[in-house]
Amino acid sequence: MTFLARPIYACTQVTLSRLSPEGAPIIFLDTIKIGEDDFEPNASGITVILRMYETFGGHGFVKLYVGKHVPVKCAYVTNILKDTKGELGLVSTTRVHSTLKLEFRSFEVKTVKLLLEIEGSDIPV
Repeated sequence: MTFLARPIYACTQVTLSRLSPEGAPIIFLDTIKIGEDDFEPNASGITVILRMYETFGGHGFVKLYVGKHVPVKCAYVTNILKDTKGELGLVSTTRVHSTLKLEFRSFEVKTVKLLLEIEGSDIPV
């Protein structure tokens, strides 16, 4: 796969190895990808899109741990087209990671957009 910019590649490599969900085993983290708008000239930053869903018709909670080396500036819940619906609280719980807490209803699909802060981070570019 060819990437247009090295910072995007570096952020994706770090993010893939630094996300871990915990909670209801019926909620799956299915997709991790770069925001499609990141390739536009007027892009507001580097984003990582996460898609999760509840699989068995129940409900549950999940905590998504984001490693400290992933420089998340803010997190948003979006619709399936990635239009922002609201900001999520990213809680810094330890020096090791930050946490996003999400609640799921029956068969619900959630899309989360993480806006990354590249300047001043320790991500190799």
